[in-house]
Amino acid sequence: MESQLKNSGKRAKTKLIRLATCLLLVLAMPLVSDCAAAGDKKDQVTFRKAKLELGQKRLTVELAENDEQRQQGLMHRKSLEDGYGMLFIFPQQRVLTFWMKNTLLPLSIGYFDKDQKLVTIVKMNPESPMVLDENLKRYPSVQPAKYALEVPQGWFDSNNIKTGSVFKLTRPKSTGSKSSQ
Repeated sequence: MESQLKNSGKRAKTKLIRLATCLLLVLAMPLVSDCAAAGDKKDQVTFRKAKLELGQKRLTVELAENDEQRQQGLMHRKSLEDGYGMLFIFPQQRVLTFWMKNTLLPLSIGYFDKDQKLVTIVKMNPESPMVLDENLKRYPSVQPAKYALEVPQGWFDSNNIKTGSVFKLTRPKSTGSKSSQ
């Protein structure tokens, strides 16, 4: 009789633990969906497009002009079409530093000064999603820069683009400005 009481007590305890686990999962569902919705919102950052000429090459670039766009950048992209890139535009010239958090593609970044002259080219590689922010490799511009152009890794080399090259940016007519910034 005593062993039956112990067994029924163990079964009741197991059932209680299962019930509590189910209850916690049900209560956590809204939190998980809120996190997923926040992630979806981040992916909804929109970028204007423009044409960029550099040397003899032309690119279609997405413009990262504000903090939200610059923070999103090319994160979570699985591909980058040939002839495309992203131009980051900063309010003032300073030493810029980029990292590859949540960036899946190997990229090259060209840093340009306020006169749109290429001052530094750096190759950047994707990081494991398990790497903590403080351990992510940093890619500084070395010299002060106002613009950063991200393209598929090796693009600058394969197109013979060297430091000292100057870009020209043509914005869509709908923005009211056609010339370089």
